[in-house]
Amino acid sequence: MATVETEIIDFSPEEYEAFLAREVERGTGLDLASFVRAYGAGDLDEADPEVARLVGLLALGQNEA
Repeated sequence: MATVETEIIDFSPEEYEAFLAREVERGTGLDLASFVRAYGAGDLDEADPEVARLVGLLALGQNEA
């Protein structure tokens, strides 16, 4: 069986925020701050796979190594 390697991309906090902002805009049309507010207020459909993916990315960005 072939081994598949996952590429690791190391972003600075600023680079990750820019990446996340682009992904949120692409996925929802919202800017990052609006997405975070809408999520915190419970205004987003968490059953939507794109929302779930973006929330996961948001959580990753809050982890510090």
